[in-house]
Amino acid sequence: MFLDQNRQVFYISGNDRYRFLNGLITQDIGLLEKFTHQAIYTALLSPKGRYQFDFFIVNLGESLMIVAHDASALLKHIQPYRLRLDVAFKMDSADCRVYGSLQPFDTVEGVSFQDPRHPKLGYWLVTSRSLQATNHHNEYCHNRFHLGIPDSEDFEKDRSIILEWGFEELHGISFTKGCYMGQELMSRTKHVGQVRKRILPLQFDEIHGAINIGDSVMYQGQEVGEVKAVHDYLALAMLRLDMIPIREQSTVPVVVNHDKAIVYKPDWVTI
Repeated sequence: MFLDQNRQVFYISGNDRYRFLNGLITQDIGLLEKFTHQAIYTALLSPKGRYQFDFFIVNLGESLMIVAHDASALLKHIQPYRLRLDVAFKMDSADCRVYGSLQPFDTVEGVSFQDPRHPKLGYWLVTSRSLQATNHHNEYCHNRFHLGIPDSEDFEKDRSIILEWGFEELHGISFTKGCYMGQELMSRTKHVGQVRKRILPLQFDEIHGAINIGDSVMYQGQEVGEVKAVHDYLALAMLRLDMIPIREQSTVPVVVNHDKAIVYKPDWVTI
């Protein structure tokens, strides 16, 4: 169990809470309204379809709990869309804590849920209690990078196209729900088959040179993408699918700053 100091919480209540969110987010809020899911993963896009925020929504019955990086900025962003809808917002108190774990939490005071992106990402707990952390956030990051799954700090605000970042396979977007902000680009990208790049994990030798965000990824002397996030000897890179044979091979050798690495396709990725 570890304390995630990057995630914060706020709540949305009121009779129109589902309607309010469904017009904004990429995932179908009906999964929560019909109680078929306890929690969903979703994103908020710009009108042009570019990434703004990603977050979890948890159904608490009388309200919806939003768990997000920089939750205060997200709350400030969505409040103007309230208009005349019956919704109310409440930021959680400063002593609220978000814990993560690869194992289900024992019965404790608070709200726990499984990470809806991938079963190997584990579980989350929101509580006002101070618990003893047995692991470090560093171990969570290592597991996440090994799985090849991006998180909020990896996305590029106003630039990222979330389908290139695996949002469909990570259960963060619905193509059967009603309209939402930025939907036009998502539908066109999906149905015209324009996902030409994908985020994929890189693994270096444990001893390697400096690897930085923005570094070029080379395959057979050609630049095929760039590094988007780095953790120890693991990285996430946005790669051109037409320039690297990852569809046909389980691993592909590449070079970054003269260091050898391999690109591999995680079990959840479909390309």
